[in-house]
Formats: sequence, structure tokens, C-alpha cells
Amino acid sequence: MSSEAKERFSGDVVGGPSNAELHQFLIDGGAVDIHFIEGGMMDCLVPAELIDHEEVPVEEKWASSLAKQMKGIAEAKGGTGQQQAIGLALIEGESALRIVDGFHRDAAMKMNGVDMVHATVRLMTWDELYDQRIFTAKDHPHVRFSRVVQWMREVWEHSGLSDELSVQQAILLYRFKSSGAKLGLSPETVAKSNEWVARKEKLWDMAAMTIHSHLKIAEDVDPALIHSTREKKHGKALQAPTQSIIKVFSETLPGNFALQNLVMDTAMRENLKSPQVYALCLAVEKSDGVESASEIISKIDWKTWEPVYKKTKASALRRAYDPRYKGDAVLDKASNEITKVRERVEMIGERDDEVTDEMLPMVDAARQRAEGLIAELGKLTAELSELIIVIPEICPSWRSSGVVTRVAIVFALAPGYCVVTTRLGASISGSADTGSTR
Repeated sequence: MSSEAKERFSGDVVGGPSNAELHQFLIDGGAVDIHFIEGGMMDCLVPAELIDHEEVPVEEKWASSLAKQMKGIAEAKGGTGQQQAIGLALIEGESALRIVDGFHRDAAMKMNGVDMVHATVRLMTWDELYDQRIFTAKDHPHVRFSRVVQWMREVWEHSGLSDELSVQQAILLYRFKSSGAKLGLSPETVAKSNEWVARKEKLWDMAAMTIHSHLKIAEDVDPALIHSTREKKHGKALQAPTQSIIKVFSETLPGNFALQNLVMDTAMRENLKSPQVYALCLAVEKSDGVESASEIISKIDWKTWEPVYKKTKASALRRAYDPRYKGDAVLDKASNEITKVRERVEMIGERDDEVTDEMLPMVDAARQRAEGLIAELGKLTAELSELIIVIPEICPSWRSSGVVTRVAIVFALAPGYCVVTTRLGASISGSADTGSTR
């Protein structure tokens, strides 16, 4: 357990059994070599049968590798080969010890048939148990999402509020500072709910709306897929759902567990990335069922299957400030503004309004500015042309368009007006070699 976690979750248990009762519980359960250590914990060897080996997501390969390592150490040095104690907790009224930290170690020792486990045991409430589990889950990114979602649901059942509102409703009340009147909640209940969410946000080191997002995804996706969610390592074959794929299922196939599993099986078989899975979900989301969806999938040519990228606020913001995208939008805006100026100038001419001595300097400054803009746009045209030419697989083309055409339109240049530019080009090998995202 990290020192940060110890500091965050240390403290006396209020209203729980005493340390003497914990000591007696361990003795009665067959634990040996019991001695007290810092923070009210006890270090001992605990019978494996005294531990609740609840079903929690673990990385099977990691657990197997750990079991093999432990077996090697045991053969060389004796004992069980366990190198680090498992963190356990006794909760009042429970007949078995709960694992706080060390689920992979527990799985490895079960594989090796170990019957006595080295552990540190302390008293905890349900709240403390889940708080520490969720906080320390960040150290296991490969199974973090599946564990955290499972524990968030379970801890709410021990909040004393689960009969009045759901955890998602509690988070929304907190986030939007709602009175809870529409849910028929008393001010006391809302205050208690807000305090619970604020405390979890701090203890779990996770924003309230991130918690809500996790729970919403879990609500819409097959629990078996949630439980098997893993982090895909770069370059590795897809062997299990990833958090991004689970999110795609929640958005495109909510509650349709059969189609979710069909798409997941296809994604693993074809080793698809998340944008390709997104495209596949869109292709089958309106199908009548698994049979018709399977027919759609059977006709797909995976060599040419195009991914679909979701338009998010973040990506829109990046595009707004990305010079690869924002240039045309900036020129469009400038074009509109210049057109408005031209319309006003034309209106003055049509009405034969007098240009006074006071107006003359401003009109002359505008004319000079327009000439300067023509020069700047000419330079921009040349630079853009050079940028296109240096991209591989570009075939030169004599036909000029884009900025030059825009200049001609904006400034109402007469036909045949000369604008100096360099040659542009067009791709002869598709978008892949030109760096296009489309």
C-alpha cells in the first residue's frame, strides 16, 4: 500500500469492533504469527478459507506469471513464495475477511493451492473498504475501469441513500446544485447526498461527472463485457473490450447486449480499432437483430473498411486552433467582413454621397490596407502552394484555385488580372500518402 493511500485512509474506525475483537477473530479463524503493526493493523498468516475470494477483475496473464514466479521462489527458498502481504479488512458483522489490496496476489496463490496467506489486517467500515479499493485501482490501469465501476455501484448500497435515489441522480444533484424537489427529496437528504458525492470526489481523486460517465456506460453495456474490460497495450491484438470500445457501445447500441457481443466478437477477430468499431456499430445499429446484423458484417471488406471518428467538443476546439484546419475558416470570416465593407462603399457611391475632408484620410487608409491585404494573400498563396508540393505523392497541376480565387472574388478583380502564384498539386495515390485525415 502506498504511503499516500495510508495517509488518505488511515484513522480509527468509529462504532466498529475493537482491536481486541479483531485479534480474537483471527485466532478463532486459525490465523497464526499475529502481531500488531502501525496504524492499528495486524500482521499474520491467515487461512485462505477465512478470506472472501470475491469475483473481481484481474489480468489473467499477470496472475499466471505471478503464480509461476511465486512457485519458483518457493522451490528455491521454501515457503509460499509470497513476497508482499495482501491487505485485508474485517467489517463488523461479516464472517470473512475482505481483500483491500492484492487481488492478483490472491489469484496467484489460489492457482498454486496456497492455504496460508501472509496478510495485514485492519478494521474497516464498508465505506472505508470501497474508498481505498477505488483509490488504489489507479495503480492497475489494465483492469481499473471494470473494477471501479463494480465498486462504485456496490458502495452506494452502503450509503444509506440508495432507497431514495440512484448514485447517478445524486451526482447530478451535486453537479447542478439542484434542490431535489422534482425527486421528492427533503433538504436533509439532498444535503447528505451532496456531502457523500463531494467526499467521494476527493477521496477517489475523480471528478463527479467522470464518476457519472463511468456509471452511465456500465448501465448501458452488457455486465459481462464491463467485467472483462481491459486496457489494450499498444501494438497488441485486441483480446478484450477496452474502455473506449465500451463507451462506443453505450453511445450506439445502449442496452442491446446481443449486438454488443456480436460486434465485440467481430472486433477481436478482425483486430479493429475503436473508430472502426464505431463505424461497425453505426452499420448494424438499425438491424432487426443478430441475424440481419451478421449478414451486414459478412458483406464487409475489412481491407477497405473506413473508420468513423466521433465529433467531440474537444476535437472541435483543437480544429479551431489547429493551423491545418483554421486557415480556411479565418479567410471565410475575413471574406465576409470585406464584403460588408464593399457593400457600404458601393452604397455611398450609389447615393452619390460626398466624401468630406474628414472622411478622406480614412478612405485612403482603407485603400492602402486593401492593397496590403492583396500582397499578404499573394504571399500566403505561395506558401500554401509550397506546402502542398513538399507532401509526397503530389502531382503538379497548372490549375490554380483556393486563395487566389478568393482574392479575385473579395477584391472584385477584373478577368485577366495577374496574380503571381506557384503551381498547386493533386494527389495521385489517395489520401494515405498525403497525410489527409479524410
